[in-house]
Amino acid sequence: MLKRIIIKNFKGIKSLDMEFNDIRTILVGNNGVGKSTIIEALRLALSGENSVELTLFSFHKSCWSVTDRAISNLPKIEIEVYFSDIVKGPDFRGKSNLLIEEHPGIRFTYEFDEAYEDLYSHTTHDYVPCEYYHTTRFWFSGQPAKTKLLPFKLFIIDSANTFFNSRPRQFMSRLLEDDTDDFRPKLLSCLAGMRDSFEKNDKVKCINEELSQRAGKIKKELGVSIDLVSKNSYSSVLSPMVDGIPFEFAGLGEQCIVKTLLSLGDDDSGKPRILIVEEPETHLSHTMMYNLMKLLEEKVQSQIIISTHSSFVANRMELDNLVVLSKGEDGTVYSKNLQKDLKDKEYNFFFKATDFATLRLILCKAVILVEGPTDEIVCNYYMKQTNRDMYHNGIELMAVGGVSFGHFVELSKDLKIKVAIVRDRDDKSRDYYEKLYFANSPVENIRIFLDDNNRTIEPSFVAANKDKLHDLSSTVRKKRNSNETTDTLIDFMSNNKTEWAYRLIQGSKQFEVPQYIKDAFEWIDGK
Repeated sequence: MLKRIIIKNFKGIKSLDMEFNDIRTILVGNNGVGKSTIIEALRLALSGENSVELTLFSFHKSCWSVTDRAISNLPKIEIEVYFSDIVKGPDFRGKSNLLIEEHPGIRFTYEFDEAYEDLYSHTTHDYVPCEYYHTTRFWFSGQPAKTKLLPFKLFIIDSANTFFNSRPRQFMSRLLEDDTDDFRPKLLSCLAGMRDSFEKNDKVKCINEELSQRAGKIKKELGVSIDLVSKNSYSSVLSPMVDGIPFEFAGLGEQCIVKTLLSLGDDDSGKPRILIVEEPETHLSHTMMYNLMKLLEEKVQSQIIISTHSSFVANRMELDNLVVLSKGEDGTVYSKNLQKDLKDKEYNFFFKATDFATLRLILCKAVILVEGPTDEIVCNYYMKQTNRDMYHNGIELMAVGGVSFGHFVELSKDLKIKVAIVRDRDDKSRDYYEKLYFANSPVENIRIFLDDNNRTIEPSFVAANKDKLHDLSSTVRKKRNSNETTDTLIDFMSNNKTEWAYRLIQGSKQFEVPQYIKDAFEWIDGK
């Protein structure tokens, strides 16, 4: 089965080295991270199928301009799929791979064809000379690869694929043409009866008489009927139906499930199956998604690879099957297997996170983590105040609880997700939290924001609005207190945390938020 994939310079992926799980692999990541590119790379390497012509834009953008025209330095696309060691046979195994190690697998390249070396030497352009490129597919032994010799049966489910969308009609036609069954003669007999009834209908007779009169000098009789002569005449008459509705008019959810299951077919090759599904959540409600996931698990007993950005799909397939993808600015795609790569205590924490806040973090470009609902409301107040639409830009705001910050830090470190931790200082120092989260080794993509002079958000907020003390008091108390002092207001707000924040955001007056919160937003925005 599939163990590992390495990709170089293919579309949005500059570099990727990722391992698959033995049974279920759920590829999770934000839009544009490379999930579809990985599926397409698997299709190219394993099936040789390429519905999209390879061009300059098939390369990662860093390869588009050629600065060194030496043939040995021209860019190339490389895709290697490593099989597990249960795959036997000398043809599959060898060291003809990027790792230069003994493994079974297949290697696909799109590279310069040296047969055109002389022609290329007379050109002067500074872009990839795709007109002189060709594709190659070899087993790691160095022998040419043939799809029919794959040690497994591959099924790729893609709702955007034309072949996939035509599966219901193909299945019906194949079933009716099967010589081992008597479907076709029975069907033609029924159609013959329908033709007789059709021709005897008074309205049809009138139409045929009118056609004959209009034909004028044509001596043959002209009319309309049902064609039973053509070999596949029934194909134009019959239509797949779902609960009495023509398939094309059925709900997109029902269509998706039927097409997915029909695409698996009845394979009698005896080979283990590998099913690759791209974003199965398309057009499906949670209930239908559950049914599809259950059917796929029953239908394919070996290996399933699914790409998704749906928390439902990921939750249904369980946390230990997730492979989380993120992308660096240079196009390098990083993968993290939650079960294999996280420490036991971190994995156990996220496994117990029933609300799957995990995926909100995984699927965002950046995130501001706060302690609780009070901090979250104040941050939303500041976004409203400054007309920020962070969610549109893929930035999340999450309340995770103070003791959980460390777990999210560990998950974010390798994923290169930009994380701003906005928290109370309590009775600790900034250095304490730096050591707690980073072991005194700062992480570039994660930063802590807190008030060095105040313990919690309440005194910080009051200090930021000391010139508007009575206005702030009237807003959060919903009544005026002529004897209000800084200390009494802080006490009230500390004892009514969420309530004062709610009254703040519902009010009409403008107040300053603490500077450390402003700094967090500025940093997340890249300013």
